[in-house]
Amino acid sequence: PGPIVPGPGCDQAALDPAQIIGWRPEELGLERFPFPVRVIAPGSAVALDYSAARLNLETDAGGRIGRFHCG
Repeated sequence: PGPIVPGPGCDQAALDPAQIIGWRPEELGLERFPFPVRVIAPGSAVALDYSAARLNLETDAGGRIGRFHCG
């Protein structure tokens, strides 16, 4: 994956799907994101707390990211 552009919080429009979709979260180096990241696996319980600054990475059964969104 390429560099992550720093910002004040999660900005989905600034994130390149090709740099995220299909990767495993651990391959991305989550510490590179300048905002909180939550990984959501299939069947996981997820609190409904909304945070515009947070990036949510939804993984498939194989552990690869299939969808991402801020919130």
